[in-house]
Amino acid sequence: MLPRAEDFNAYSPEVQERICQWNDAFTTDESKRQDRLVDNEIRQSNLGTWISAFIFLLSIAFTFIAFMKTGNALSFGFLALPVLTMIGNLLTPVFSRSSVHDSRGNDQDDASNEAGSEG
Repeated sequence: MLPRAEDFNAYSPEVQERICQWNDAFTTDESKRQDRLVDNEIRQSNLGTWISAFIFLLSIAFTFIAFMKTGNALSFGFLALPVLTMIGNLLTPVFSRSSVHDSRGNDQDDASNEAGSEG
């Protein structure tokens, strides 16, 4: 954040340049941090998808083995957990609001609505 123009002009040109560099460094660092957050969220989503698929395949195998061994239709209960897990993993990114919040914790939609209503 830069100081007011009168205060900024009171500094020598070298100090003004350093203040601008500090301001640019903050913006660049924040951008890099946000990029890392998004990359990790994507990685976490992909991992959740693969884990869900593995649990689903494992449950199908257990269901098949249990049904072949017992002949009981209740063996298909093994499929309840993976189906719920997959539904949960599909809905989690849909309801994730981490990319909607700005750095101050406000909704970007709210900020744009307020800006639109002022004009």
